[in-house]
Amino acid sequence: MPQEQYGWDGAAETMYQTLFEQGKIHKDMNPPRGALVFSRGFVGAHIDIARGDGTYVSGGVQGLSPGYGDGSNIQILPTPSVGDDNYTYRGWSLGFPEISA
Repeated sequence: MPQEQYGWDGAAETMYQTLFEQGKIHKDMNPPRGALVFSRGFVGAHIDIARGDGTYVSGGVQGLSPGYGDGSNIQILPTPSVGDDNYTYRGWSLGFPEISA
């Protein structure tokens, strides 16, 4: 799936769409440790990493909402929806997309 069709957030959206098409996206809310967790909101697609305890490692979301981010580029979040209620949880995957030759 070409990244260009999704604009500036293409990498996260391309990965989600490819994994979805390959049947590797799980929709339950219990991602295991290390799973890539996908969400989408007003600024585009986003990927977090599940810690396996109900929290998530995320990058680049500081300042989007009170209580999120500590001014660093990496933070631990209590939800895979980064920043506000406009984000939609899309699922998780332990795999990476298979690349066809």
